[in-house]
Amino acid sequence: RQTLYGSFGHNFGYRISPSFALNTTTEFDFEHRSPDSQGFLHLGSALEDTFRITASVTPNVFPLFMSVSGYYQFLIWNPSIDTSIIGAGLSVGF
Repeated sequence: RQTLYGSFGHNFGYRISPSFALNTTTEFDFEHRSPDSQGFLHLGSALEDTFRITASVTPNVFPLFMSVSGYYQFLIWNPSIDTSIIGAGLSVGF
């Protein structure tokens, strides 16, 4: 029944050195659903709104592009330890 989905937010990054950067992002989601059995249209939030701060290291491993990152993410409107996550990422490009 989902007919439209949208997401908006910010992405701000600051490169402290050639191999270290900090980023922050927010994500606000909304959706539109087709009429239900009573004929009502629905427009509202889809996923929970989140804020994430990421620290990434980009070592010089020529000829590869490699980035290792860690992040902390929490819900904007309900921040608590129960609604937070800590994660990591690895990107490798050729």
